[in-house]
Amino acid sequence: MKLKKMFAVIVLVAIISVSFAGYHHFFVGKEQFEGDSSPPIVSNASLANVSILLKLEGVSVKIASDMNESAVCSLLQKELEADVNPVGEGVYEIRKNITEEHLTEVLKKINASIAEEIDDEPFFKEGITPQTRNETWQIIKTKLNMLGLENFTVRTSGENLLRINITGVDAQDVQIVKDIIGVPGKFEIRIQTGGKGGDINAGQRLEDIENITAHVIYASEGIESAGTIPVRVGGDSLWGVPFSLKKEAAAKLRDDAEKYGALDNPMDHEIAMLLDDVVIYSAPLSPELASEMKTKKIENLVVETGLGEEGFKKTKELIIHLRAGTMPVNVKLVRFVSL
Repeated sequence: MKLKKMFAVIVLVAIISVSFAGYHHFFVGKEQFEGDSSPPIVSNASLANVSILLKLEGVSVKIASDMNESAVCSLLQKELEADVNPVGEGVYEIRKNITEEHLTEVLKKINASIAEEIDDEPFFKEGITPQTRNETWQIIKTKLNMLGLENFTVRTSGENLLRINITGVDAQDVQIVKDIIGVPGKFEIRIQTGGKGGDINAGQRLEDIENITAHVIYASEGIESAGTIPVRVGGDSLWGVPFSLKKEAAAKLRDDAEKYGALDNPMDHEIAMLLDDVVIYSAPLSPELASEMKTKKIENLVVETGLGEEGFKKTKELIIHLRAGTMPVNVKLVRFVSL
């Protein structure tokens, strides 16, 4: 489906009834989509068997330091921009791929070092704890279940590999399986703080817009619930994903919108949504919603993803990420085979 550059759409809505048809829509369009708006055609394509090898990124390291565990964790989390968990006896799990050399330089800041094992080799290993591995697998399992897949097995290999075999995958879902398993699924809402309207576009990476945006919330901390199926929204029959923010997150969105000028000048202060540090939607608040948010917070939102099969596919993937949650570690798709 071709995209015609006019207006990308984010819809911010207030619920006025239980049914989706009862949502009251507020939006400023920024991109419209060319193509068929009819429902996706479900084909009778043959089923496929899928084999996947995933590498879970992270390291385990033993650190020699005079500081307590909490202080060491705080320093490493700040310096490495990663989750760090003490495992016991001076061993830490770092949920990110880093090199031994990089960690050594970071530890010098607190007069600490990587401890040695009995054979005098540094205690620095690729791999994560069984608990983190199981947590990652449970999220993957939830994502597969949400696609209607139940016939799959998983085997661990070493400290950081998962081998997954799935049978009975509809051919049209093979790419979706690859997309949802090959990424952590981190969903973030940011607000534009500099530049002008139109500077943020789908496909840009976080580093491209970081200097002109500010973080508002992550899904893991701010989203209360998300819709279970793709829905039609608006008069153009676009596919969309409804979701609800927690009260604290809705208040932060309103406060940040006021702080950065989105309520008085929404066109130059877009609300951007990112999945795994890539912009998927960005658009300004409508004048009506900006005015309403001056007096109250809005807890219920809808993201529109487009028309036809492509819009339906994007909506389906986003729902899975929002509902299943973010994987605790990054994953690398080592092998993906569909037969």
